[in-house]
Amino acid sequence: ITILLEVMNTNDFAIEDTIYLDMFIARNLPKFSQYLLLSGTALHKVLAGLCNYPGGDLADDAQLSAEYLLSVYHPPDLEALMPLFQKAGFYRVLKSVYKSDKQYNKLVQCYFDDPEDREDVFDCIANCLRLRSGLTKRQIRDVQEVIEAHASDLVHLDAVKAAQAIEAYAPNLHQKFLESLPDDSELQYIYLNTVFEPKSKDAEDLKYRS
Repeated sequence: ITILLEVMNTNDFAIEDTIYLDMFIARNLPKFSQYLLLSGTALHKVLAGLCNYPGGDLADDAQLSAEYLLSVYHPPDLEALMPLFQKAGFYRVLKSVYKSDKQYNKLVQCYFDDPEDREDVFDCIANCLRLRSGLTKRQIRDVQEVIEAHASDLVHLDAVKAAQAIEAYAPNLHQKFLESLPDDSELQYIYLNTVFEPKSKDAEDLKYRS
């Protein structure tokens, strides 16, 4: 592996070639960490290489490889790597880091940025704000600022879930959410109906399902 890393350098090989070596190392290091003794500098290069995958068809494989590598390699300069993860679209990696570091506002924002996982933003908001006693006032304010900035996005994603989430965890934002829908009376009605008549709404849903 050491020889391959020396030979397959970026000066002599294209990214299309080196990415496969990076993925091989990243996926095997957790399994054979007692044999693959690589320096932090080498592992940093592997991680950076994974972020610079050559095509969209390799994006998921590259991100999965990065997740494998980060399960055993903990970069001392992780914060400096975040722009690379963001550029690469490694949203699962970003969410894991933000959650671990308790950067809940960035965690919520990440769900809006991730085109494949926006529906789960409601669960994320609930998980972040459910245990408010465990958050500082600054953390709560920062999370609510992200939610407020995406008020229209949340309602258009699912007006009922949006209303339920705001009623449960940030009722002070109701006015902001309604103001985000100035030209959509239908969504305004669904939102308000969910807030003021939740029981009748549940009954309607139950009747519909049956």
